[in-house]
Formats: sequence, C-alpha cells, structure tokens
Amino acid sequence: MRAAEIGLAKGAYLPQFSSTLDYARTEQDYQRSLGTEFSATTRGYSIRMNWLLLDMGRRGARLEQARALLDAANAGHDRALQDAMLDFLQAYLDSARMHAGWRASREAERLAVLALETATALHEAGVTALTDKLMAEAAASRATAERVQAERAWRKARGRLALTLGLSPETELQLPDLADLNLRHDSVPTYDQLSDDMLDRHPAVTAAMAEVSAAEQRLRLVKAEARPALTLNGQYVRSPPPNSSVLSPDNVVSIGVQLSVPLFQGFEPHYRARAADAELESQRVALAAVRRQVRQELWAAYQDWTAARDNRLAVLALAGSVKQTLHVTEGRYREGVVGITDWLEAQRIQAETERLKVDAETDWHAARVRLAASMGQLGLWILQPSF
Repeated sequence: MRAAEIGLAKGAYLPQFSSTLDYARTEQDYQRSLGTEFSATTRGYSIRMNWLLLDMGRRGARLEQARALLDAANAGHDRALQDAMLDFLQAYLDSARMHAGWRASREAERLAVLALETATALHEAGVTALTDKLMAEAAASRATAERVQAERAWRKARGRLALTLGLSPETELQLPDLADLNLRHDSVPTYDQLSDDMLDRHPAVTAAMAEVSAAEQRLRLVKAEARPALTLNGQYVRSPPPNSSVLSPDNVVSIGVQLSVPLFQGFEPHYRARAADAELESQRVALAAVRRQVRQELWAAYQDWTAARDNRLAVLALAGSVKQTLHVTEGRYREGVVGITDWLEAQRIQAETERLKVDAETDWHAARVRLAASMGQLGLWILQPSF
C-alpha cells in the first residue's frame, strides 16, 4: 500500500489528459402547420490537458512523505520478522536445553547402574556390606526417576518447537547435542563501541526516524498548500454543425496558464500548520523515547551476555575438576580405600555439575541471541557455523 502511495505521488508530476465525446439527434415535426419535417444530428469531441508546473514544493513534500511512510512500514516489517525469529530461537534453545538435560540424566543413570553393579559384585564376593548394595539401588532408582522426568520435559519442549514451526507436536525433531550447537559467536564490541550509528539501524529506531521524516514532510506539505500554484491548460474542441448545414465544422484550440493564489481561507492553513507542527514534535518525542528504550535493552542484554560468558567459563572449569574427581573416587572405591557413600556423592556432584553445564551453555547461547536482537541484527545468519 505504501509503495502504491509513492506511485500516486510521482503521478502528480505528469500531465493529465481527458476526452469528451458528444452525440445529439434532434427531430421536429411541423406537418400540421408547414407540412414539413426537420431532423438534425450533431457530433463533437474534445481533448483537454492539465499540467501542474509549479506548486511551491507541494508534490515534492507529498512524495517524500510517501517514501518516509514506506521506510517506516519496511522497518516495522523487519521488526516483526526479528520478533518471530526471536520466538523461534527461544523455543529452539529451550528444546536444546531439555535435550541436553535428558542426555545428562541418561549418563547419570548409567553411572548409577554401574555403581549398583559394582556394589552388587563386591557384596556377593564378600568384600562390602549389604548397605552398600542398598544405597546403590536407591541411587540408581533415583537416577532413573530423574531420567524419566527429564525425558518428559524434553518431549514437551520438542512439541512446542514443532508447533512453533507449524508442525505436528508428535514430529520427531532431531536436535544436535548442545555442545555441538554451532551458533555464530563473532567478536562482540564493548558497550562504548556500540555507536549511535548502530543503534539507528535498529528496526524500532529506523521506524521512529521515518515517522519523524514523514511528519516533517507533512508540515512542509501543509505550508505549500497555502501558496500559489501555476498550471498549464490546453484544449482542443471539434464541434461540427448539424447535418443539414453547409457550414464547416468548428475546430477550437486553446492553450493557457492558470495562476491560483489563495487569498483567504478562514485561517484554515494556519491551524493545519499548527496541527502538523504539533504532530512533528510528538514524533520527535517518540523517537527519543524509542532510542532510550533501545539503549536500555541493549545495556541489559550486554550485561546478561558478559555474565553468561563468564559463568560458562567457570562452569566448564568446574566440570573438568568434578569429572576427574569422579574418576579418582571410583578407582579408590574399587580398591577399598573409600566407601560407597563417597562414590555416590561424587556421582551426585557430577550430575549436578552436568545440569549446571547445560544451563550455562544454554544461557550463553540465549544471551547471545538476545544481544543480537537488542542490536536489531537478529537473523538466520546466527545459526550458520562459525568460521
């Protein structure tokens, strides 16, 4: 629709032509008085041309206003696409979180079953007491219950993602492991490096700036409508006489210019200009508010990203230490140095650390996505592999 308005505004620069065809037939009966009949047929046509030559910027203001409104509409469309992309990525990362949690619960269950098998074998060999076997059975049962709950959460998240994609919730979506998720992580500048030029490319700011430009052109248009206009007029008329006449047809050609000068319109132009000026001021205030909101969202997203990045690094370091501790504790239990309690405690800490690792990985990806969205640069490129 906005693009069509640009075409209409451009059309005002072109001349306008119109034509008229006339046809008339006249019949009169004079038999009673004169004993004669009279009939006549007349045909004629005319072509008229109007071309606005000078309007003191009226057409230019209307054209620029249409272009600004088109820019605002395009920016709004871009914002809607980015919002839809953000919803999809949030559902995707939520599914990836639940999928990674389910895989971690399966690994915890495997370790618990291994501990149960080891405790059972040692008990049957008479090396350990029955309490070790019972404690291992309880830990394995708890790990199985947690795995079932994690699998249920994963299936629910997968169904929501399928519905977001317009698919059936029963669709078997295949998601990569969270550690293999290839979201692009280009170098992110500091907050001070995020200049106003980058903020002005945000769809919300772009739309607000376009609205300000449209309001400026609206004010210019209102002022131009109160100024003189110069129009070129042309006309060609062919009006032949009746059929019975021996006269030649009449051909009339006229060309002239018309100057329209508004003298007094009841102060209407003045009040329309004041209304347009007030609208312009309102749009400028709205632009300032949008810029302030975008800066606030960008600052919050940047802080979330830096915190998620640092937390991920800390959790990865912790996971390495916990994994090594579990390996050492398992060996010491098999050698009879420590009891089953120490091994099961090491497994519990390992499972808890894996959950922290899943949350840290997902939070890092999600913070990166939100940061890109707050910068107005969210798109499918974020799912492309890193270079």
